[in-house]
Amino acid sequence: MYCKSASFYIKQKNLDYIDDQIKDKDRYNKSNWLDDLIDHLRSKAKPVIAKEKKKATVKDEIDFSVLQMSEFELSEVKRIRRKNKGGSLTQRVVNGLAEQFNQAAALGYSVDELLTEWESRGWKSLKAEWFEPKDNAGNHEITIHNAMKKIMAGEITSIARVPKPVQKELESLVRFGTIKKPASLDALAKIGFAL
Repeated sequence: MYCKSASFYIKQKNLDYIDDQIKDKDRYNKSNWLDDLIDHLRSKAKPVIAKEKKKATVKDEIDFSVLQMSEFELSEVKRIRRKNKGGSLTQRVVNGLAEQFNQAAALGYSVDELLTEWESRGWKSLKAEWFEPKDNAGNHEITIHNAMKKIMAGEITSIARVPKPVQKELESLVRFGTIKKPASLDALAKIGFAL
């Protein structure tokens, strides 16, 4: 039988000792009796030792650059995954997510749209096959303009992040000489666009 007192565990024999001391308290004056009892308890009691949790250093080794996201978007991915109980993030999981984000971007979805859908549906992870291809008919000028704007600003770092319809339109604009500025051409070359 255990009794918890002042973060020490006292065994039954210690309780018996205390009972004996109380019965014989007339032999001692109160201060000596209390000092003896405290000394006895300190010598016999076992301190409670908290187990130290090992913190994984694996998270420090994960390369999140494969996701090609801003810090805010990356923190959103971590938050959504944690919120939806998707498990821990390993390098394998991050690589898989990067592939799925790239495939979904090729279908015409932005990272923000993907994160919103992921969070609102409560999915543990994200699969590009769950998304229907977007119909970008009539919306190419805006999409191309926004894509070029993001490429020039350095927000898009890979051609895989540009939707396929926009890639085809950019190819035709470059081929017919509509995009002539060296800065624009350099920015396209920098992300891996074949000129």
